[in-house]
Amino acid sequence: MNTQILVSHPEIKGSGTQKFLETTGKFFSNVFYESIDLTYPTDKIDIEQEQLRLRSADRIVFQFPMYWYQSPDSLNRYMQTVFTRKYIESERALSGKELGIVVTLGDALSQFQLGGSEQFTISELMAPYAAFANKAGMKFLPVFPIEQFSYMDERQKLQLVGDYAAYLNADQPFL
Repeated sequence: MNTQILVSHPEIKGSGTQKFLETTGKFFSNVFYESIDLTYPTDKIDIEQEQLRLRSADRIVFQFPMYWYQSPDSLNRYMQTVFTRKYIESERALSGKELGIVVTLGDALSQFQLGGSEQFTISELMAPYAAFANKAGMKFLPVFPIEQFSYMDERQKLQLVGDYAAYLNADQPFL
């Protein structure tokens, strides 16, 4: 199985979390990592190249920090440019593939629940991606949230390596 990770992060060079995840993913020959912000720093996206890249993937993972309950702008720009109606609906180019979401959070995951300070669950906030997956004929995987990476101790980071590797490579849902 080939996994294509599309990272959206406007400050990726300074992100310890994204560097940690990229290093983990590079241990696998079937995991391909692309920073949208570094590959396409302007609005000029190579649509044909990206569509071809996505056709060769079995699993596509959108990876980003959550900013004000959504992804950074580069992922939205990428989706609006690359996922044309022809590509998604007419050609059904992504049908049968899997879509995963890895979202990093500055707040504790426990705050993202009914009654928590955020008042919404991560699943509710990621619903637009599930709707996209449905429209594209994709299987939407459970969201993989990473909470407060900078506060993790070594044991927690070691656990994250294993969990992240399984999310990228194992049949889902991984139990």
